[in-house]
Amino acid sequence: MAGKKYYKILNLSENASIKEVKKRYKQLAKKYHPDLNKEKNADKEFIKIKDAYENIINPRRSEKKIDRGPKPKSKYDKYREQAHKAYKKKQKRKQEEIEAFYRSLRKGWRRNWVYVNISLGIVFSFFLLLDDYLEPINKRAKVKVIDNIVYQSYNGHLVQGIETKNGQFIYLADYHNIGALNTQPEIVIKETKIFHYPVSIVHTLTHKRVTVPVHFTFMWALKLIVVFFLSPLIILLFRKNNAWFVFFHYSTLLVSSGLLLYFIFFKNSIISIFYFLFS
Repeated sequence: MAGKKYYKILNLSENASIKEVKKRYKQLAKKYHPDLNKEKNADKEFIKIKDAYENIINPRRSEKKIDRGPKPKSKYDKYREQAHKAYKKKQKRKQEEIEAFYRSLRKGWRRNWVYVNISLGIVFSFFLLLDDYLEPINKRAKVKVIDNIVYQSYNGHLVQGIETKNGQFIYLADYHNIGALNTQPEIVIKETKIFHYPVSIVHTLTHKRVTVPVHFTFMWALKLIVVFFLSPLIILLFRKNNAWFVFFHYSTLLVSSGLLLYFIFFKNSIISIFYFLFS
């Protein structure tokens, strides 16, 4: 039997016949139809009456509505669900790998590498700047060979090389009378006090003394060298994990590490510092 509430809505007893239900429905439908009744809640009352009528006439409609369970999943739905779960799992694993990679750059031997480069860079930068400040020392030499190739530096100077008799190769900038070194090969090389980098030469001619700057040395590109030495500091400024962090991490470390290795092993810089401090 249909629910009691539906008979109550139509104001009928539960024993009412189908004929009585239809008759009562017609009466109430005319009364509450939205086209005929302009009251505020007439449309809601009409829907309630219609629903009650349909559930009394067709009780199975109500049962189906209540008993209806979830629709069984098709093979396609199951496959799609599995694929979605696999995709989410893969994305999660990928994200975890990325986070682990960034953590490895900020901890362990990679971060220690940064600290070592920064520490050595600060030390060498300090002594290079100090070396530039101190009064240079004089060293006498004789020119053996003049290189015929003329180079041009990035700031427009014409540079030509000479080799001394003790095997030292020096690049002189803008010395237009360089041929005079063939007849008057004696020169005085002004070197820095700590690292002994040539900064200029003094060439005494018959009627004058010429001071010629030296190019292509650590002291010539001092500002740029200091920037390279201290470039790993950029890594410590990054707080976000992104492509720029990875780029600067490897690029600055590779540049500064290469420069440090060259400065330490090929220029004997550590020996020069110890000799300056303890001599």
